[in-house]
Amino acid sequence: MQRYTRREVLEAGLTASAGAVATEKFAALGQAKRGAVDKRAGRSPAAAIMLPRDDDRVLRFAARELERYQNEMHAGQARLEANGAAHRIFIGEARSEAAELSGEVRSLTEDGFVIRTLGPDIAILGKGSRGVLYGCYAFLELQGVRWFAPGRQYEIVPRRRVDWTTRLKVEESPAFPRRLLFYWPNNFTSVVDWIDFCAKARLNRFMFHYTWPARDSYVAQRAELLPELEKRGMEIEAGGIFSRVFCRGRCLRSTRSGFG
Repeated sequence: MQRYTRREVLEAGLTASAGAVATEKFAALGQAKRGAVDKRAGRSPAAAIMLPRDDDRVLRFAARELERYQNEMHAGQARLEANGAAHRIFIGEARSEAAELSGEVRSLTEDGFVIRTLGPDIAILGKGSRGVLYGCYAFLELQGVRWFAPGRQYEIVPRRRVDWTTRLKVEESPAFPRRLLFYWPNNFTSVVDWIDFCAKARLNRFMFHYTWPARDSYVAQRAELLPELEKRGMEIEAGGIFSRVFCRGRCLRSTRSGFG
């Protein structure tokens, strides 16, 4: 049996006591912070996120993303369809005072978007619901939010309020209609994280190499992946040098030059 000196026992006791005190202090601090958040929750947020009446799944997801990141930046900063807010962020449609924006939206290419300041409010409009989602991410980037790689650990969300005095006039249209990530399960991390990152990087397609092991990986995870793609409006594709797996006969012969 190992023997300890009185000094070692005393030091161990002091360390344990200090740890217990620190734990109690951190617990009390956490309760105080939760109380502060609960207290703020009863107040009107700085901004209300407004959805059109005919909103779809992608627009609802865009609004939730905008709400989540703004509240990570500063608690109580935004809330969906809130009353009494000093500012409004219109998602997918603008007020009648900004009817001229509809012409700008029509001139965009697919997935393009505009961000405009309208008095005390902001409108984020897009060429399609997916364009609105990309516009919401662009607005967050203007506030300093960054996504350097897939996964929450690679996100930068600054602790700050939105500067409503800044006049925004942003317009963006993609140069390429199809923008995809070629996913290979042996080389990448969580496929859900990559789908999320693709939307934030303005990619609109997610491609699997249609052979083993990518095909088996997709089939095994299909029930989880499809909802993640659908709520971002993304499309899924399959292909690769083993395209004969799914493209045979006349299809293969008519596109022989495309296979080398």
